[in-house]
Amino acid sequence: MAKKRTKSYVHNEFDTPWKDVLRSLFPEFMHFFFAEAADRIDWKAGYNFMDKELKRITRDAETANRIADSLVKARLLSGETVFIMLHVEIQGSPEAKFAERMYTYNYRIFDRYRLPTASFALLTDESVSWRPQEFTSSFLGTRTQFEFRAAKLLDFRSTVETIVNAPPGVPINPFAVMTLAHLQAQATRRAAAEEVTEHSQVEQSQIKQSQTEQSQIAQSQLERYRQKLRMVRMLYENHFSKEQIIEIFRFLDWVLALPPSLEQQLDTVISEELEGDMPYLARFERKAMERGFERGIEQGIEQGIEQGIEQGEARGIGKGEHKKALEAARKLLPILDDRQISDIVGLPVEEIEQIRGDAVKKS
Repeated sequence: MAKKRTKSYVHNEFDTPWKDVLRSLFPEFMHFFFAEAADRIDWKAGYNFMDKELKRITRDAETANRIADSLVKARLLSGETVFIMLHVEIQGSPEAKFAERMYTYNYRIFDRYRLPTASFALLTDESVSWRPQEFTSSFLGTRTQFEFRAAKLLDFRSTVETIVNAPPGVPINPFAVMTLAHLQAQATRRAAAEEVTEHSQVEQSQIKQSQTEQSQIAQSQLERYRQKLRMVRMLYENHFSKEQIIEIFRFLDWVLALPPSLEQQLDTVISEELEGDMPYLARFERKAMERGFERGIEQGIEQGIEQGIEQGEARGIGKGEHKKALEAARKLLPILDDRQISDIVGLPVEEIEQIRGDAVKKS
């Protein structure tokens, strides 16, 4: 009898949570990974994400996964308006044309808007040697050289360990916690995922893993649990804002997913030890967010995240699913803003605004 593989609790897809935190905590992202550039931006003047415009500009470019690309319009302290091109490279292996794609994006944005455009890349892969930072081309005396800033998550391990081990009360950038979570997820992902393979009784004697392998899997899962609990405690000890806590919780729950038994144990510890210190994001709310990520991934594969959300019902989600989405949206109104709810339940922001307006009238 063939072995049966059940649905894994371990997520191999990290681009959706990264995209969400980029949008929600953009200044913190820039200050953590690209501090020199962040210090030149006038954050008080505000900034605008222009991802739909980016999608139109790069529509026919040869790309792999553009889900985590972002285009931001901001103003410098000098008063100059600029564009910031962000690309989070979430591939598990290096890509030969990555630098070329960064160049293509940059010149198309400049060609469209005629404004200074800076390009940044966050590389989350596990290759120590792959470090793209420039694209060059030379032909018949014509030479093109394009350089961009790239931050490698692997390089931040010692930095984030120092930051998160600081005494309670010392301000911590949220991306120190999320970077540590991502690195820990990479370190434990393969072994943790082994638990989801099941076999019939007949097969057990033939393909049973050795006690050493089983022990390694268990240790990997326990390490995930310890690290996740450690990071959750940091949220309570370092007085993050409510918005930051919600975003970090969403990120941790996705990248450091645990077996159901350990997840339940974590919830118990949190509710008993920490709930009195700060409003705790209930497991129900976190699961709703996780379903939002999963729905976003499915829609993104088929038609793109934004198009999938805007046209969800038109694509055939159906009245039953639409009703469930409405109910979920109403339950999330007290804790999330309209955009976050839209991302989670898959309804247009305009419809969420209408739901919130109706709720206010009834209260």
